[in-house]
Amino acid sequence: MKKLKLFAVALIAAVAVASVTHARRPGRITGGGMPIVQSIASVNLSNNTYTSSVANAPVGTVTVTMSPTSPAFSGNVTITGGANTGGFHLVGSCAPPPTCTLEANTGGTTGNGPYTDVIIVATQGVLSPLSINPTLTGTAGPTLTETPSPGSPTIADSTPLSTIIQQFTNTFSPAEPSVGVNTFASPNWDADTYQILGDYLIISPVGSGVSGAGGTTQHTTTVAVQMDMSPDGTIVNAPSATMLANTWGVWNFGPTQSGRTLGGGAFVGGYVLWLNGTQVGSGTIIEVAHGGVLYSYSGAWFTWNGTAFVSSGAP
Repeated sequence: MKKLKLFAVALIAAVAVASVTHARRPGRITGGGMPIVQSIASVNLSNNTYTSSVANAPVGTVTVTMSPTSPAFSGNVTITGGANTGGFHLVGSCAPPPTCTLEANTGGTTGNGPYTDVIIVATQGVLSPLSINPTLTGTAGPTLTETPSPGSPTIADSTPLSTIIQQFTNTFSPAEPSVGVNTFASPNWDADTYQILGDYLIISPVGSGVSGAGGTTQHTTTVAVQMDMSPDGTIVNAPSATMLANTWGVWNFGPTQSGRTLGGGAFVGGYVLWLNGTQVGSGTIIEVAHGGVLYSYSGAWFTWNGTAFVSSGAP
């Protein structure tokens, strides 16, 4: 029975601006032409919506202005408030000069809200602090759906290797272009029999196929994936289900390699490593580094050269 999995794709919309402007104390000129006394004039959040249930989903940029405007703000920006502040955090430099961005939490569990107890505070020396209390609202990102055809194919146990079994169609709701890939996932993975080749599920050309499997039902689990390129320094330790992406495609770990038919002659130990649903190795660590190069560790370090893994140093 085919299992489908839905993936949320971050889509950030630029909408309303949350800002409060308030001159804490009026400027004044002292005798002898002394400089004007400054105050924190405004704290602004460039946007107040985000994609819910997405780790580190951007909300908006925090900026602070002074009155008079020069010299520029040289204080600090912090976040405080009630229980919901745990769903958001500031990233970037919040020390002078601040270039903070408000994001949803790192666990991808920030819901739709609305959240009204998040307070962003600007402070500078002895000046009166100034804060804003924006209403933060999340929206669900587009849903990616994988549709295999036929849904539950029946094949003869004499079907040759490399035969196409299903074709995948990936669609977004709301509709938008899909340029993702398909790969295998828990719990059934590739049933130690199949491989994904582009938009197709095929009988792996390097296994024993379905010979002798007549009268049985085999289950695979495949998913459609569309994701941003993984930044350098991103590491995944098997058996994590987290995926990486670089110019070659989407990388993910599968079940343990030991005892498998597929890859049994070429790969030893660790966990199955798929590239766009085709097994290209096995290992325990994958990392993107040095401009998007994919590194894999399986007792030693290797890099992907476009067709195979070759020996390399550590990332």
